[in-house]
Amino acid sequence: MNKEKYIKDVLRNIDANNGIKKRITEDLSDRIDSAMEDDPFFNVITSIGEPKDVAQEFMENLDIPQSQLIQIGLATNTSPFEFKSQASLFGLPLIHVNTGGRYSNRTAKGFIAVGDIAMGVISIGGVSFGLVALGGIGIGIIGIGGIGIGVLAAGGVAVGIQAFGGVAVGLVEAFGAVTQVFRNIHIF
Repeated sequence: MNKEKYIKDVLRNIDANNGIKKRITEDLSDRIDSAMEDDPFFNVITSIGEPKDVAQEFMENLDIPQSQLIQIGLATNTSPFEFKSQASLFGLPLIHVNTGGRYSNRTAKGFIAVGDIAMGVISIGGVSFGLVALGGIGIGIIGIGGIGIGVLAAGGVAVGIQAFGGVAVGLVEAFGAVTQVFRNIHIF
């Protein structure tokens, strides 16, 4: 494993802001470089330890008091999480949950998908695509969200054949505070 990949693997397991991650990157890079200067044939990376263990050590030794961690939201579990069910349907896992935590976005793809970006028959996420899509932005046959787009759309802003929302744009019907229906559209 090369130095850059190793450092990336360590950082993936650290719940901290970019400033702290930059400090850790510099410290770890310096530690590896100085060990390689002492003995270029010694495998420094394997002697340092598994990336997850090294990340845990850095997290324990951060010089940030617990009260400050709570204030900046680092005391909660902000690490990435993934779950894939063993069962599958049409080549997709039955359930796929994939979140990037606080500092990244990840995509979930499954029959039931839950993630930062979710794609599935039933999808729930920040941005979701599916037959039934629920999320900040929901795009599907039934799209529900802050922005809902679909045959049947509901949300703060809804765009669809039938749309229900604060601002609703529909081809057949639109219900909401601000509505627009486009019934006689001819495209030639």
